[in-house]
Amino acid sequence: MNSSSTSSDALDALAALVDGILTSVLGGCQLPASVILQKSDLRKPRLRVMSQLTNLQRDMSKEHLPSASISLAENKLAAFVIAHAILNPYKTKYFPHPQWGHISDPATVLDVHGRVMVWYLPGIIPPQRVEHLAEQE
Repeated sequence: MNSSSTSSDALDALAALVDGILTSVLGGCQLPASVILQKSDLRKPRLRVMSQLTNLQRDMSKEHLPSASISLAENKLAAFVIAHAILNPYKTKYFPHPQWGHISDPATVLDVHGRVMVWYLPGIIPPQRVEHLAEQE
C-alpha cells in the first residue's frame, strides 16, 4: 500500500468520524451546506461536543501513545476538535480589524458566503505526541 492511499484512507476515516459526531450532536440531521447557521443556534451541539472532547482529553492524558503510528484516540481527538470548530463559527464581512475578542476554543472564521477562511484548531495534537516529536529531534 502506498503512502497516498494510506493518507487518503486516514482522511476518509477522519471525515467519517467528524460526520458521525456532527450527526449525533445535531440529533440525526446534517448541517445543510447552503444555510449559514447563527452561532447561537449551535450552542447546545457545541456544548455537547466540548463535553465529549474534554472527557476524551482527560482519558488520553492517562494513556501512552504508540510512537510509530497515530492511535484511534488521536483520530477521535482530531475529529472532536474539528467538529467543535465547525460548530463555533466566527463570521466576517470585511477583513480590516474584526471585533471577535479572544478566541481560545476551536473555531472557524467564515466569509460572508459561509466559506471557511481560517481553521483554528488548538489541542488537535495531544501533548504526549508533541513531547514524542520533540524527543526525536
